[in-house]
Amino acid sequence: MTHEANSEDGKGIQSILTLLKDALPLIGLLLLPAFALRALITARFDLNVAIALVQFTPALSFLLASLLDILPLLMYALGLIVLFGTGMSYRGGSFAGPFPGMVAFLLALLMSVPIFMTAPYPEYPYYFFLLAPLTTTIQSGRSHLGNRNFRQLLSSMDFYLSGVIAVICIVGVSTFLKGIWLAPEILTIRGIPETQYVLQQQDRDLIVFDPDLHAVIRVPTAGVSHRQFCNIKSFTTLAERLFDGPQGRPLCPE
Repeated sequence: MTHEANSEDGKGIQSILTLLKDALPLIGLLLLPAFALRALITARFDLNVAIALVQFTPALSFLLASLLDILPLLMYALGLIVLFGTGMSYRGGSFAGPFPGMVAFLLALLMSVPIFMTAPYPEYPYYFFLLAPLTTTIQSGRSHLGNRNFRQLLSSMDFYLSGVIAVICIVGVSTFLKGIWLAPEILTIRGIPETQYVLQQQDRDLIVFDPDLHAVIRVPTAGVSHRQFCNIKSFTTLAERLFDGPQGRPLCPE
């Protein structure tokens, strides 16, 4: 009996790893149209500006920035999947899946740390909104699909379809809610500090996106006397409240 349970545990964990491996190419594929749409939104749907944004943005830079945007939500969603699968493995008064109930909850809570750290402070209803699914998903798994176990669910077409829809929604929400994928900088141009987003640095020019003009322009490097990363005035996150946030960066000029 123990050997069979260990075998089922191993198959359940292997199914989760297979799911993750299958999801990565999908995320990469979705980032391509997401990049184009995000460039259009940033450019206020001006095709010439959007083309310039795409032309002068290194693909790796956008890929990493997009992953940073969606990673907290993806980790949170994966934690819910683990809890749901743990609930489905509940049989005869005990958990027979790869994770016991308490271990699954702690793992899901740990995977939720990034989304909590980037949440606004002190929006307590939002924290409750994030915590509530963690406390109910195991019970939801217990009452779902009758006697099907988690491994059977992972191999079913409806689960993969739901996963594809979830990934599309996560990437889509990130695309619409996030602004430009670059860190803002203060460029002192001819003695005047301005907030700019540097796309590329060439021999004699900086290729920048000007948020006031909503255009991609060239700025001669000879006219730039100072560059410094800056902070855009926005809401305080929980991480900034706990760790005091980054130091030494000035506020971006408005």
